[in-house]
Amino acid sequence: MAPDIVQASHFRVLQVSSLLFLLLLFLLLLIPLSLSNHPAGTAIGLLVFVLTFCLPGYLLLTLLTRLPAAARTLLSPVFGVVSITTAYDIFARASVPAYFPYLVVVLAAAGTILVAREIISAPAFFPWSLRGYDTIMAGSAVALALAPLFWRSGRFSDGEFVFYGPAGQDHLFHLTLLQRLLHYVPPDNFMISGLRAPVYHYFDDLALALILRMQSALHLGAIDLFDLYYRCYPIFVYFLIGALAYRTGKQLLGTARAGTLSVLLLLGAGGLGCFFGVLQTAVHAAHSTAMRMSFFSEWATWDGIDAIRPLVHRPAHYHSLLICLAAINVLILPERSRRNWLVAGLLLGLMAGFNFTLAAIFGIAAVLGSLLLFLRRKRDEAGDLAWLALFIFIGSLPVNAAMLLSGFHDVSPGFPFRGPNLEFPSTVWGAVLGRVIPHSLVPWASLIMFPVVAYGVKLFGIRAMKRIDLGGERHRGMAMVFAIAFVLSFMIGTFFPYQGVGGIAIVFLQPTLWILGLFALHPVDAWLDRHRGSWRSVALWGMLGLTWMQALGAFNFSSKAAFGQDSVQAMRDIRLAAAADDVVAYSSVLTERPIWGYADASTNFSIMAMTGLDGYFSSQTYSISFAVPGLSGSSPSEVLAQARGLYERRRDDVSSFLQGNLGDAGSARLVRDHVRWIVVSGDAMKGISSSTTPWRKTGEVVVFRLPQ
Repeated sequence: MAPDIVQASHFRVLQVSSLLFLLLLFLLLLIPLSLSNHPAGTAIGLLVFVLTFCLPGYLLLTLLTRLPAAARTLLSPVFGVVSITTAYDIFARASVPAYFPYLVVVLAAAGTILVAREIISAPAFFPWSLRGYDTIMAGSAVALALAPLFWRSGRFSDGEFVFYGPAGQDHLFHLTLLQRLLHYVPPDNFMISGLRAPVYHYFDDLALALILRMQSALHLGAIDLFDLYYRCYPIFVYFLIGALAYRTGKQLLGTARAGTLSVLLLLGAGGLGCFFGVLQTAVHAAHSTAMRMSFFSEWATWDGIDAIRPLVHRPAHYHSLLICLAAINVLILPERSRRNWLVAGLLLGLMAGFNFTLAAIFGIAAVLGSLLLFLRRKRDEAGDLAWLALFIFIGSLPVNAAMLLSGFHDVSPGFPFRGPNLEFPSTVWGAVLGRVIPHSLVPWASLIMFPVVAYGVKLFGIRAMKRIDLGGERHRGMAMVFAIAFVLSFMIGTFFPYQGVGGIAIVFLQPTLWILGLFALHPVDAWLDRHRGSWRSVALWGMLGLTWMQALGAFNFSSKAAFGQDSVQAMRDIRLAAAADDVVAYSSVLTERPIWGYADASTNFSIMAMTGLDGYFSSQTYSISFAVPGLSGSSPSEVLAQARGLYERRRDDVSSFLQGNLGDAGSARLVRDHVRWIVVSGDAMKGISSSTTPWRKTGEVVVFRLPQ
């Protein structure tokens, strides 16, 4: 009788899990489709993604590895994105991009045949059990938490074309880059036109450009640009990040609790910034409006690294996290061979086009780790890391070769870093600590305060990192690589400020959050097990969950940026009428409006994103930084002076045109630089006194079309 009861109970659990599984997948498709500008085009975009990346990725992984079918299915989209996009870049640089879609079709057809054969020959190809459900449900839950910020943006709502929170900031830069990649690979300098472009990892946008090229080559119907970027792609990216993060914890520690903990720690939770956010909100308790605005400001910014924001704000971060999680899942399989190290190395090497700095750090870490293990007479583990380093180099070779052939053109004059110094921790905590301690102690106090608040409970992983321990002897080689990568990234990001855009090398620190979270998994899980059922474990889970939910609330409901419907139509008309080498000058930015929180200062990429054209100039900071690679001088200060002078001259020429006093020399410069369009909005509209008749005029923008 007892076995029958157990079997019936297991069957009921399986039924409930099946229903929840189907509901999550249904919502994962229904919500973005219902919010699309063109639902049919969005559905086509999803189909083309599977055709372009998933099926070829499955074929390539089958040829290269002996991974289990479930792991191969989950990893195939990631391997497909990195390998197919890198191959497309090579074809485009060789001036034969038109033939590449047909090669992809051949690979997809072979992948389809392979999948069909394996389904027929192995009925358990997709295991219909709880083991298969939990990973898929975790991926779906993460996607349903993160992706709505994108699904709600880049679409019409209440007569406005809206972008919410981070979705209306740097993503507009990437939308512009995506459109430029449809014309030029590598992309031109669309921030300050006519100059040599800086080196930039653009493969995340190239992957989307390839989807549009595939759709066009196969005549599958139109895909709306904003639906592709804001609806289609986030489904796959965040589903895979969630599923692989969950699988990492469950494979390392063997429990669903560890999988859930892995999702929270690897995706940004765990810092102590939430406590400062709670205090800040409580201070305004007597004023409901101020309290609400404080509640919907991102508390995680207190940690100085923006622990969760990069997941929705910086494509280089979340793509590199996705690729690294895929590599980790290859290496933590119960049955691991030398071939697993080769595939993991390829993944990390092919990451160079998505996040070059992190790929380089892992390459250096693999070499150093192999050397250290060799000196400790651990020959087998040293050999594994040597092969890992070799295949990181092989995978990154196309990007390295392209950079060497074109020259390393950076947005910072001279050497990109300065230091060592304590500028970064002082920037984060100096203003607060300067009120309570002597100024001479502020830099050193900031150096202590910064990691304590930023890493929080992840500091449990420091001892494990010191022991090179990820939960077993068999993971020692992988732990060595991640420990060295953490030290390199932390040292550069903390003590060596970047001289380019932004000044602070925060991009080096962001990966350290999930690397230390990886080492913290085992000790934090053990602590939770010791305090199971007590208020301490409940408090820890509550803190981790609150950090995540509050950040998501701030992203979605703090502020929005919007264009009116007639202004959007004017931008679309420009895109239809303009040639690929036309340049747009603009004296406006997309203005954010508060919803329940504070309105951030929006970036000024919106006009380029809406028109798909190169910008004549951008803000002063971006214009000067992106002009540096195309200029030369005897010293960095001379190069900066030239960049500043170029920005001021272009700005003054456009201003003179709008005021109606542009001279012949200025007119000649606009013609020479292919400036065909000038878009004015905001306060700048009040100063227009040009006799030229506007090409389009709405309540928000005035568009001038200049003769050739």
